[in-house]
Amino acid sequence: MAQHLPAELINLIMEFCDQYEIIHFTAVCRCWHECIEVRQLKFSSRLMIDRWMECRRWFNTCLSSSHSLVCGYTSNRVGVALQKITKPFENLKIVKLYGQELPSQERLNSEGVAALFNCGAFENVEEWHLESQNIRSTSFLKGHEKKIRVLNLNDNDIEMLELEYFTKLKELHLRCNNLHSPSIIQQISECKSQLTCLDLSMNSFSLQHVELIAANETLNHSLRKLNLSGSEFSGPVLKLLSRFTNLTHLTLKWMYCTNPTDVNLSSDVAKFVACLAKLTSLNFANNKTMLTRILKAISNSSSMKNLTYLNLSSSGVKEEDLIEISRYQFTCQKSKYDKSDLSGCIL
Repeated sequence: MAQHLPAELINLIMEFCDQYEIIHFTAVCRCWHECIEVRQLKFSSRLMIDRWMECRRWFNTCLSSSHSLVCGYTSNRVGVALQKITKPFENLKIVKLYGQELPSQERLNSEGVAALFNCGAFENVEEWHLESQNIRSTSFLKGHEKKIRVLNLNDNDIEMLELEYFTKLKELHLRCNNLHSPSIIQQISECKSQLTCLDLSMNSFSLQHVELIAANETLNHSLRKLNLSGSEFSGPVLKLLSRFTNLTHLTLKWMYCTNPTDVNLSSDVAKFVACLAKLTSLNFANNKTMLTRILKAISNSSSMKNLTYLNLSSSGVKEEDLIEISRYQFTCQKSKYDKSDLSGCIL
């Protein structure tokens, strides 16, 4: 196959190939490695990168021109395999290393990631996606804080965040990390970077957690996308969310309200709708509280003129509840959760 490939290869995606097939392929391709240009290097199959490094010369050539590196099933041995690379890949900006479907003990931990950061090859990377690994601390980021714009640590077990020195960080993704410790939330609230996207979903957040984050005036003004799905609220949560006046996307799926009466205060709902005038997307899927008052407030408000997407699926909302919102066109969707789920977009 290698002899039929073009000299300039824009995207190289190796899926469903075992490590021996990949090594054989790269061994054949080494004869033309000087002229190859790979802008995206992606491995979706189970790849042991330490074996891949047997073809280090070709690998180095690929990453010298590549803009992004995507590796599925990334084991902790990746750090060891790349330690001997000292020259930075100047064009490489995005690295995605996923640990799904690997046994827990084989996934990347903080030490394995630290080896990656210290090997010198990834000094210019601006986006790090390290999902479903065994990362507990961000201490490995020391010395790299001023370059990182996107940090995705979804589905890890973070115990310590050190974000005070990030100056260019725009997106922080911490979905499903068991972020219950007040000290962790305090560290997020003290982030000095002007974040535009913050995903804290599926962490069972309480009202007190949101209060700490909402106290950060910088976040109040900079955030455009906020995801607090899977939270457990009791109290005036809508009043707190009203502080994020520049939000364009708000996701509140799977919320549990221990005291719906407090959450449903009419004055808070009205303020919530009035303050979030820039919203283009509002997702309340899988909720059975707050919706009646919020829908009525939206229908009576002229401030949410930018809203183009509203998701109410699996929320028990019936079509007669939506008659007042004439600006929306809703489509019934059957699901195992509800017989009359609704979601839709504005015409």
